[in-house]
Amino acid sequence: MLLPAFLLAASATADFTPPRIPPAAATSRWGRLLRNEVRYLVAAAPPGPVPNELEHAIRPLTSTALSAAVCSVLGACPPADGAEAAAVRILRDVTRTHLTGGGSTATGRPWGHQWQSALWAWQAAFAGWLLGDRLPPDLRRAVVAMTVDEADRFIDLPPPYAEFLDTKAEENAWNSLILVLASEALPAHPHRARWRDRGLQYMISAFATRADRRNPTLIDGRLVRDWVAGANIHDDYTLENHGFVHPDYMSTVWLNLSNAVTYRLAGHPVPQAPGYHAREVYRNLKWLTLPDGGLFYPNGTDWNLHRIDMAAGLHVAMERVLGDPDAGALAGLGLATLEKMQARNPDGRTFVPGEFPSYPSHESQSGWTYATSLLFEALWPPPAKTRPAAAVWRSLQGGRLFDDGRFFVLRAPGALSSFSWGLRIMGQTVPFAADPILRPLNHSYIGTAGPLAPDNRPGYTGIGSLAVEAAIARDAVTLSTVIPGSEAGAFHVTASARHGTLSQVFSFTALPGGRSVYMERWRGQGAEQALGGLVSLLREPRWVYGAAERRIAGDGKTWLNVDGRLGFAVSGGGGIRVIPDGANSTLVALDAAPSADAVIVTLPNADAAATAAFAQSAFRLPVRHPGIAAVLIDGFLVATNFSPHPLTVEAEVHGKTVPIPVNGISTRVLRYRDP
Repeated sequence: MLLPAFLLAASATADFTPPRIPPAAATSRWGRLLRNEVRYLVAAAPPGPVPNELEHAIRPLTSTALSAAVCSVLGACPPADGAEAAAVRILRDVTRTHLTGGGSTATGRPWGHQWQSALWAWQAAFAGWLLGDRLPPDLRRAVVAMTVDEADRFIDLPPPYAEFLDTKAEENAWNSLILVLASEALPAHPHRARWRDRGLQYMISAFATRADRRNPTLIDGRLVRDWVAGANIHDDYTLENHGFVHPDYMSTVWLNLSNAVTYRLAGHPVPQAPGYHAREVYRNLKWLTLPDGGLFYPNGTDWNLHRIDMAAGLHVAMERVLGDPDAGALAGLGLATLEKMQARNPDGRTFVPGEFPSYPSHESQSGWTYATSLLFEALWPPPAKTRPAAAVWRSLQGGRLFDDGRFFVLRAPGALSSFSWGLRIMGQTVPFAADPILRPLNHSYIGTAGPLAPDNRPGYTGIGSLAVEAAIARDAVTLSTVIPGSEAGAFHVTASARHGTLSQVFSFTALPGGRSVYMERWRGQGAEQALGGLVSLLREPRWVYGAAERRIAGDGKTWLNVDGRLGFAVSGGGGIRVIPDGANSTLVALDAAPSADAVIVTLPNADAAATAAFAQSAFRLPVRHPGIAAVLIDGFLVATNFSPHPLTVEAEVHGKTVPIPVNGISTRVLRYRDP
């Protein structure tokens, strides 16, 4: 399909305004990462026909073109590497097979005007813009024609909105990229003003909240409430995608901030829109950042546990574009991890083969991220005031309750806990270390109502088995009562749940010192088949901070310790069961075949001896009511009422009776000192 005559005429007369290329960055650590990745990507994209018009045929090519162009133009890739020649070759292939090029892919169909094609076109166009006069004139015209065509799709198309389940945040952000590039690199084009206005709207809409519908703040010449027509994120600046709160998609504020690079290269002022709500979203993501510079997943993830490239790229953007004083230290942690990841591979790639099975284009995503990080670093100086990582971690100690996201996070000096009761129901308490030991598994702690089928094939993400994924999918948990809260510096949630015909009441309490308390009661015929108190131990021999095997010690009933670094003490319940789970995971049911109310205390940074000693201590308190469970830990009394009726706990503490009033399906946390 060729462009209409009027659009062909406009494109033929339009040309890119040359970008203002920053000085060479050959000595940058980001530049070295980029050069390694480009070496791999160019080798992985040999000359040949474009196989089809779909994402994993086009996007790796356009990402490689962008990465190679940035690497060449900024001096990270010397001429001998052939990066520039590879970018030109790829641009020839992708423009020829685009709708505007008159050709087709190997399927006989061109690409373009697809759900994500504006992003692919932007990557190719950005590469062509950077290369400038290094492109032959006909190829330059083809890049401009593709840019105009994909940008024009949005001139009369307002941005979409979806706050729940499947946000449009990242889609609006990536669609803004082609609009901003067209408006800033083609300033003489007659559509320039319309592209610019629509680009601003797409950026602002991407991370708009419900409250923004009433927001009278002036931004880029218009009130916020006049820019937006819906919400794509919650008012607490969490975001749902793929059916749960997904930190990877929260980090796509990076896409909006990438537009700042275009404005800066064009020599134009950066408007407010690229950073709209970026600080608020990033403030949440700091609470979810781990010592390796990557992200913690309170709802688990369906991609990969080690998307350090995306997280580190966001840290760089926040440091350079918005001057966040913490972001530089966090970026440095991620950068060090990425260097270790690349060092595993002589060919320059970031992930080892098979490490990221859920997304085939992960390496080209890494290259794009490194290229953009290098541009951020080259175009903006670091902020005048920065904090080292140790100070950042100290500033993040404490808890956060996310009402809209329906989870809490509590950060202690040596541990991190979370519990989610929203679209996924799961808890975690892990050592705050590069190797957290536990996999963020959906249904962690609350478990599953039925046994596992014998299917040890790898699951979708390559961690754990299809059997576990199938068991979780079958076990549709519904909550009828959920009562979260915070008290005495602790964060807790209590809920009444149904797993099919089985009922369960559970509570999870994260204490300020880093330990957590999980309590559960199962009822109903078939409860002996349930796997309660479920956790998943990671076994990742190829991960840079991972372990090939876990050293598990315990007595099978009251305690279990992993690697001398993570302990579990159990009172009541049906016993502890260790279950092999594919090549990269081991399941542990701390309350297998539940037969009595169970209390599980998680002890991060405890060795086996300390775990056994704690399990033998009198941490569980005698109570004078069958509807109550109570513990005394680290000077905190934690009591959960499993019944729906308000009760006063009469707990025996060191020979004394202590009354604790607790509402139905609720938990109380009180500081306790002996009188």
